[in-house]
Amino acid sequence: MDMKTYILRELTDLTEAAEYKGAELFFEYAPHVDKVFVRLYRNGFDRGTPDLSIEIFVAGQPYSEKAALQSLQGIKETVENL
Repeated sequence: MDMKTYILRELTDLTEAAEYKGAELFFEYAPHVDKVFVRLYRNGFDRGTPDLSIEIFVAGQPYSEKAALQSLQGIKETVENL
């Protein structure tokens, strides 16, 4: 499994984990720049500023596997501590 697929699958699982805890986690994949935009709202969706907002490059020129995995780990820890 490539890193892009791994990250997208992990984020899908994290959306369910966040929802179970009353939060909302959204992610959007932009294939033209190989980037995933992640937003977390701790108390459910609000049109205001998210509590967590991260961009992860999953391929391409600015991509770094280490940086991508660190970002994903940070999201996991945030969801676990909700």
